[in-house]
Amino acid sequence: MGFAYIEIGALRLGVEYLEKALDIQNTVLPSNHYHLGCTYMNLGDYYRARNESGQALEYYQHALDTFQCSRQHDNNIVAQTHFRIAQLYVDMHQYDMATRTLEQLAKAYGRMANGLGLASVCMRIVIYTYYSTANLKQCATYTEYVLTIRQQHLDADHRLIGI
Repeated sequence: MGFAYIEIGALRLGVEYLEKALDIQNTVLPSNHYHLGCTYMNLGDYYRARNESGQALEYYQHALDTFQCSRQHDNNIVAQTHFRIAQLYVDMHQYDMATRTLEQLAKAYGRMANGLGLASVCMRIVIYTYYSTANLKQCATYTEYVLTIRQQHLDADHRLIGI
């Protein structure tokens, strides 16, 4: 309910619901429960929308820790949390931290042998950090790397090969 209120712009009401949900979840759920991670993520989104970066980062980090330890481990939500943390660092003009966050995620995707996921992470490194700081040499290096990954995992005539 809190997330829905935040989405329609009723931020104060949304955060009240999320904080109540967090209190209840902390009482009845184990600390690594997936739903607890979702609530942390939504609170991070709220504080990011209010430009309270420190608070947002704290909630995103709690979400990441929760999702990584959850019994219902979901690589996609872990990746989304990393992306949100990286984007928050970009918002704060801390491009080195954004790059570091995405490179950690790229290493994880590499271990999982998920080539297309790795390509997606590398493109976000280009977009979020190197392009934002006008580091065109690094943009070209990562873009070539992404093309190599795509060529390994996609058919030669796939639409993403030429991009």
